[in-house]
Amino acid sequence: MDLSAQEKAYIEKRIKFARSWPVAGMIMILVLAIIGIWLFWTRPLLINPWFVLSQLKADAMPESTLIIMAAILPVSMLMCMVSVVVFILIGFSVFSKERKYISIIHRLIAEQTGKSEG
Repeated sequence: MDLSAQEKAYIEKRIKFARSWPVAGMIMILVLAIIGIWLFWTRPLLINPWFVLSQLKADAMPESTLIIMAAILPVSMLMCMVSVVVFILIGFSVFSKERKYISIIHRLIAEQTGKSEG
């Protein structure tokens, strides 16, 4: 089971990434939750659709706010779509690296099988 230095470094990097991801992922989820809660309480027009609906039904929302919201909605949707595209591209990158990892494993299995037959 002889690996090249490049393959050993790659596997070590993957192991380090796999070990650090749970902590990093939980931190990101926590930060996102904190931002969501903060926006819900301090800027309900940005995040709380029920508040917006109640304001519209009560005719309590100024026309200037409606104009701004109408202008920002397309930008928000475009940013959501760009975010999804970025996530998909990241997925392609991750699966590409995993294919490399799997090919290393397959080569090691083939070498080990070849040595055990000889």
